[in-house]
Parts: sequence; C-alpha cells; structure tokens
Amino acid sequence: TRLEAAGIRTIVLKGAAVAHMLYPDSPQWRNASDIDMLVDPQQFLDADRLLRGAGYARSWPKGELPGSGIDMLLHLANVFDYASPGTGRLVELHCRTQLNPHAMPASFDTLYLSTVEIETGCGAIRGLDGPPLVAYLCRHAVGHVGVRLKWFGDLERALRRVSAASCTAYAAPGKHRASRYPAEAADSVLSVLASAASGGTPDRA
Repeated sequence: TRLEAAGIRTIVLKGAAVAHMLYPDSPQWRNASDIDMLVDPQQFLDADRLLRGAGYARSWPKGELPGSGIDMLLHLANVFDYASPGTGRLVELHCRTQLNPHAMPASFDTLYLSTVEIETGCGAIRGLDGPPLVAYLCRHAVGHVGVRLKWFGDLERALRRVSAASCTAYAAPGKHRASRYPAEAADSVLSVLASAASGGTPDRA
C-alpha cells in the first residue's frame, strides 16, 4: 500500500484481508463497503498527512487539527475518516483497534508480529492472523451490536483456521484484562446460527 511504501506500518482490518485469507477460493463473496487500516500510533499523523497529500479528503475530523490537545483527541477517538479520490470510497484510518483502549490491550508491535502477508489482485497487504484475528473479530462484531451477519461468518472461518471451537479461548489476558463478554456473546450468536443452519440443537461454533 501507499502507507507501507512510505515506511508506515499498516494492518488491514477485515475487508480485503479477511476476504482473501478466509475465503481464498471466492474472495468476492466477502465484499466490503469501506477500507479499515490500523497504523502504528506513533506514525498516525504522518499517515494522515500522506493520505491527504495523495488526494484523500478527510471527512472526520474536519478542518485543521488543533495545534495542542491532539493527544486528547486521539485518546477520545480511534479513527479518522477519508473519501478516496475518484471513487469517494470510505477509508478509515485507525490508531488502535477499538474505541476503548482496554478492550483489546495488545500493543501495535504485538499485533504487527501476528500479521501475515496476504496476496490480493491489487498486490500484497498485511492482515491479522491466529488468535489476535479471532479476538479482534469478536470484539468488533459485538461492539457494533452484530448488525452484519458476515462478521460472524468471518468469525466461524477464523476459528476453524486456528482449529478452535470458541472465542472465549482468546479473551485477552494481562494487567488490564479485557472483559470476556465480547467473546462469550460472539460464541452465543455463533451457536444460535449453527443451530439454525443445521436445524438441530444449538452447539458450539
């Protein structure tokens, strides 16, 4: 990507990354309405300048960033929105995976070490893999109140990829232990969906 070429470490969240990793035979099945990119928080403002210099129109926050208080802004918000030149497609630049910094407390360096290179029709990108991918997908789906069924399809495939049956195995440990609720809620939804799909008794995904 343009960001990686400029030396800005970037992780593509969901979208093209999961489409080509989890649906390798038919990535077109897993469409995406926007592009979500997590960048090294130490390089976040550099990434913002690069995108705007390349013609991406920042739709939020609007106008010039404050000369002071930028740290507070990035504490209260984890994503800037842009419209790509030409198509106007939404691009979201993330300085952390979740709005709540304790929801997924792993550092960017730790997450980046868990990424893999994924080939797409437009070149290689980096995406999360393994337990960090499962943990992220659980928190994202539940954090957005599960409004899109495809997020749980992604979760089911991610769990099969790591040969696991439950999201709760990846509830984040550590000093600021994240709540198990997102993983438990995701497991519950996956169980109901699996039961409905098979016409049987709810079981683990």
